[in-house]
Amino acid sequence: MSEETFAAVIGAAVGVGLGVALTPAVEWVKRKVLVHALRKILREHFLAAVGVIAQKRETARAIADGFNHGGTPEGFNVPFPIEAIQRVDLALAEDLSVRERHLVANVLALFAIVDEGLVAGLSTTGNDLLNVRQTAMTKVGLSLRALDAAEDLVTRFLRGEIVDVTLVDQTAQRFPV
Repeated sequence: MSEETFAAVIGAAVGVGLGVALTPAVEWVKRKVLVHALRKILREHFLAAVGVIAQKRETARAIADGFNHGGTPEGFNVPFPIEAIQRVDLALAEDLSVRERHLVANVLALFAIVDEGLVAGLSTTGNDLLNVRQTAMTKVGLSLRALDAAEDLVTRFLRGEIVDVTLVDQTAQRFPV
């Protein structure tokens, strides 16, 4: 084998070795960049939710006023972007702490309760039977409580206070590994 061939083989081997050695590092950096971007998106969804919560609270109050005055509730409900947040949450699943995953899941459940209650309230008319109106009013009331809880959790998340909503830490202390 000539020196040029030998040098080419050595150079190729070094290149392959470096490529193999650097691939995990490059993948790690890519993942960290992706996680940073996804966390930013989740934060932006929650920032937007703070404003939406205020709007939905006004809608719920308008529905309640409509019920209280015997009329048909007025307003509209634009649903929370639950599916979009779920996709971000799923992509981040391995990078979120248990507390963060549970907090996001609880916020999404609260968002669903709010949307369901507002839809029930808005779809009720003055001509509906009393029990239909009472059920809708109960759902609107639940929506208002869910809005308060969601607002608290979202605000804490945005401040970096990850609340142990499912008491994972306390349960883990009771069942040590």
